Amino acid sequence: MLRYGFKTYEDFRTTRFAATNEQVIASVRNGSFDVGIIRSDVFEKMISSGAVQPDEFHVFHKEEKDHASLPFIHSTNAYPERAFAMLNHTDAALAETVMSSLIMMKDQDVAAKSAQCAGWTIPHNYQDLRDCLKVLKVSPYEDYGRITVARIISQYKSWIISIFGFGIIIFSGLIYIFRLNNKLILAKEVIVEREIVEISDRTQKLIGQTLHDTIGQNLTGIRLLAEAYKEKLKNCGLDHSDSINLISDLASKTIVQARDLSKELHPIELSNGSLFDVVEKYLLNIKKTFGIKFRIEWPDKAGINDAVLSMHLYRIIQESIHNAIKHGKSRNIFVKLVDHDNVLTLSVQDDGVGFCPDQTDHNGMGLHIMKYRARVLKGDLVIRNTSGKKGVTVECSVPHRTEEMKNSS
Repeated sequence: MLRYGFKTYEDFRTTRFAATNEQVIASVRNGSFDVGIIRSDVFEKMISSGAVQPDEFHVFHKEEKDHASLPFIHSTNAYPERAFAMLNHTDAALAETVMSSLIMMKDQDVAAKSAQCAGWTIPHNYQDLRDCLKVLKVSPYEDYGRITVARIISQYKSWIISIFGFGIIIFSGLIYIFRLNNKLILAKEVIVEREIVEISDRTQKLIGQTLHDTIGQNLTGIRLLAEAYKEKLKNCGLDHSDSINLISDLASKTIVQARDLSKELHPIELSNGSLFDVVEKYLLNIKKTFGIKFRIEWPDKAGINDAVLSMHLYRIIQESIHNAIKHGKSRNIFVKLVDHDNVLTLSVQDDGVGFCPDQTDHNGMGLHIMKYRARVLKGDLVIRNTSGKKGVTVECSVPHRTEEMKNSS
């Protein structure tokens, strides 16, 4: 009916299912209904029996004998009916016996007459019936043609799994590349930092050696020449001893300062476990040069046998004090070393103006080098404003075995 232009839910006010085909014919004949649908062979049987007249009813789109297996008047495609199927638990041998009996049943057999169901044959193709149900969108094809997530997943499950798996592989590869790239960047930064530290250490060592060997010797020569000229002038009856003594004293003081600065830049004593002595001398020199007061707290003036550890800690102290004087305008500095649970903690605290973490000076090369030195020692370095006080605290914690400490007193 849909194929021939009828809209059953719009053109008809009501639809009803009768118990028999004869009741359908009777309902249309008496005017109760306008249209009726019956089986394809019923109309011929009722004509043969005289129950209806051939011209009494109009058959829509009558197609006679266009189907070899359906030699009856019909308006639609032929659809199989009365399917007889076995259930899952039915014995296969029993199913074959029943199938053979039904196919061999003849119209005149008692069973055929009693059941009124002769004419059994092998199953017909049900594709036409499926197509009809799909067009009408009735069970089990209510959602036929409708795109739903469940339908997409069901129909393209293998593709979805493949795409999802491929996506996971690509995503995992991107994460691996991203992490590898980060590792390369960090490795590059570590290499650059290491080279900077090594260059800085070599430069300070070279400057220290130059101050000690070259400039120190030249100043010593100047002092000796001044003494010699003093004697010559005295023998010539010229007395300029005050000026000569001033030159000699200045040369002597400069020699001492050059030697002290040389030791600060290249402290050889660190290799002998004398970190405390070197730090103390450095702080005394800072006090004389800048007038800075200092306090040092060291566990029994303990020494450290590890020369690398001593050098890095000494450089961190130097950089921290340099920043405290240059940026913090500090007047007091407190250096403290604590050895607890195999962790060595060095802190340098000043009373300066403090700092803002966003300031460029405090995120510059000096801080990066200090952090690098801490990483080399497998430790951590923190720089922060001193809680409740003025100034900055630089704290470096590194793992350290107690047996590496020795009492140097």
